[in-house]
Amino acid sequence: MTTPEVLRSTSLRSRSAVRNATSTPQHQAGGAGGAAAATHVTPARGTPSERRLFSPEDSNRWGGQGGGGGGSAARLTPSEVAKAGKRAIAVRPQDVGDLMKVYDDRHAKPAPADPASQVYQGDSAQEGHGGREDESDKERAKQLLVSLGIADKTDDYTKNVKTYMVGLMRTYLRHFENVCRLLEERGVSREILRQEVHRQPQLRTRSSPRAHVNLSLRDMAQQLSTDRDFYVQGNDGQQTSLFREYQVLEEALHVTAGSGTGVAAGGNPAYVLSRLSVLSEDDFMSAFDYAGGGGYPAGRDWAADLPTDAAIVMKLFVCCSDKLLPRDWEEDRPFARQFFVDRAPSSQDALPGRFFLTRNEVLHPPHFFVIADQAYWHALPGSTNVFQAIALFFHAIKTRKSSYLGPGISVANIVNEMFGGEEEPVASARGF
Repeated sequence: MTTPEVLRSTSLRSRSAVRNATSTPQHQAGGAGGAAAATHVTPARGTPSERRLFSPEDSNRWGGQGGGGGGSAARLTPSEVAKAGKRAIAVRPQDVGDLMKVYDDRHAKPAPADPASQVYQGDSAQEGHGGREDESDKERAKQLLVSLGIADKTDDYTKNVKTYMVGLMRTYLRHFENVCRLLEERGVSREILRQEVHRQPQLRTRSSPRAHVNLSLRDMAQQLSTDRDFYVQGNDGQQTSLFREYQVLEEALHVTAGSGTGVAAGGNPAYVLSRLSVLSEDDFMSAFDYAGGGGYPAGRDWAADLPTDAAIVMKLFVCCSDKLLPRDWEEDRPFARQFFVDRAPSSQDALPGRFFLTRNEVLHPPHFFVIADQAYWHALPGSTNVFQAIALFFHAIKTRKSSYLGPGISVANIVNEMFGGEEEPVASARGF
């Protein structure tokens, strides 16, 4: 009889039957004084994923000295457990349930789950990679694409997202250059606007003969906030501050190394600006390196203190998407606030009905994925991860929210651009 069979037969006996069955001569341990020593099996400890009934650590921690006198209880070692099928085992009734649970859990077959509806378990579901991509991530992503019915269309969707992002980059750079040109005409140096230097020694405005000295861009925005010469008419017909427009654009340049979007100010804005120009040179974003980037300044190779191209692309996408939603206050970033988090919440209380992009903090380069109404949607790791994560986000918005980010805020034109279709476009597809 095998060990599991012994355990099952033992579990069917009553407390008294167990005691009667185990009080046999085979279980009398010889020792000084001829005292009998009852042999007990220590309940297995550890996770159901362990492959052995006992680990060596368990044996060392809880195992006793067999054959001792004076009525001491002897405990079985792992090798003795393997031979237990040839003899009856003395099992305490209170141990039977624990032992049977270990055996049943180890041999149970999990029910298949729909990858598109697996409940998000917080960051623990994403940990344990040791900073490396896991083959299980690829398998989960493939299963998700099949369950969503888009496995055969993923390559096309990814290319469409890449084309969309090239368009965003070019629109962003045109707008950035236009704002910089207007500020340069008013005395702000090109070097400080391109973040190549942090302070301008002297600034003379057209409206005041008095010179402002040793100014940062923040100083300029504060000291010249009432100078009407630094206001222009916006697309909405309202007067808008050039410094405020610059600050909104500048946010996309703050991408810290190793981060998803670099919410905190920092990083190397001059490098990011230069990299955006390179990435947008052709429609296929041929220079894209998801795990690295390009040399900056000239002659220097990319290093880990610079953000990856994947992080730069995601940051620009989030910043440009802020334009799709109304701001609740002047410095509000509505899309970033509602649809992107650098670290997904561990509690599910805030997740029902929510759709957002997030990332795995453990992995480098950053690995992005989507949480859609409490289900985590894995994007394939690797060079297409950031583009596929964006595609999955809009697929969730299209199929679960009818292409609406919020009341009256449709992104049908973006959905059409990425997936094809004939939904009526409402919101701006370009952000700027």
